[in-house]
Amino acid sequence: PDDAVTAKIEMDIDREAGNDADGYVDNIVFSVEESSDTDNIEYTDTDTVFDVADGIDLDFSDDTLDNLHDISEINMDNGSANSIDGITLDDILEMTDDNNTLTITGDDNDMLNIDTNGWEQTTPAITNADTGMTTYEYANTSGDIITLNIDEQIHSTGM
Repeated sequence: PDDAVTAKIEMDIDREAGNDADGYVDNIVFSVEESSDTDNIEYTDTDTVFDVADGIDLDFSDDTLDNLHDISEINMDNGSANSIDGITLDDILEMTDDNNTLTITGDDNDMLNIDTNGWEQTTPAITNADTGMTTYEYANTSGDIITLNIDEQIHSTGM
């Protein structure tokens, strides 16, 4: 779309002040500036939901978002057009906790493009009419299993 916003996210992390006993950074704040307005995406290691600000496109094809850990949900449900691009199931395996389950919520303005190369869908997709979520399960040759719960309103490709 002509009004799409593409964001490059840069991180400035004080590793000395921000680390706790597990070695992960306690607080990461992503800022994206468009004109004079600033949209913020905030993630803390005590909050397993990654909230995406209005109109932000997350591009996982570079290493910018590699420091996300123990994420259970990416929430794009904000009434604006958002997208997630360049994300692989390996990325999801790395960013989730030991349950390897990720929920992506959003609305019909949002886009999701997931690369499933190297993984096999193990069960047919199941949509829960009550929650509006479609569940997908994938496995790789190492025996890792990922469960994805995707809001059926999101325009998804690669599934």
